[in-house]
Amino acid sequence: RLPAVSGKPVTYVGEISVDERKQSPGRELVLPPGPHHVELDFDSVELSAPDDTRLQYRLDGVDSHWLDAGTVHTAIYSSIPPGRHQFHVRATNRDGVWDRQGIVYWIDQRPHYYETGLFRGAMVAFGLFMVAVLYQFRLHQAAEKLHARMEGKIAERERIARDLHDTP
Repeated sequence: RLPAVSGKPVTYVGEISVDERKQSPGRELVLPPGPHHVELDFDSVELSAPDDTRLQYRLDGVDSHWLDAGTVHTAIYSSIPPGRHQFHVRATNRDGVWDRQGIVYWIDQRPHYYETGLFRGAMVAFGLFMVAVLYQFRLHQAAEKLHARMEGKIAERERIARDLHDTP
């Protein structure tokens, strides 16, 4: 009979597998652009009653709620959106009290060049430039058309004026 505890178990991220290549977790995981198959192994240490602990995990920006790890303490993701994400893991102690803080492991999924803010800004600027060029082109066409009509009218008036002055 063990007394009730309010302490939290030690939770950690163990081995990581990216596209079936295993690596140590380090401080954070930086993924190159493109989709990857990522497996994150995690566990907790509770020496007094290891079978009574439960684990939950969540990846910000991907998971909308906490997922129960069950007996397999591995999170699998096949498409992580570009950006910097927090992978949270929390556990219960032997009395079922959840560690509300848990641990946080950072995952940085690098974007393709066309997913960056700089590229999108450049495309917006290019689009505005093209609209301005098309506007100027259309304005030039309308001015030439108006100029041609005015020249036609002036030429007609000059012809009428010559006819009027040539007659006795």
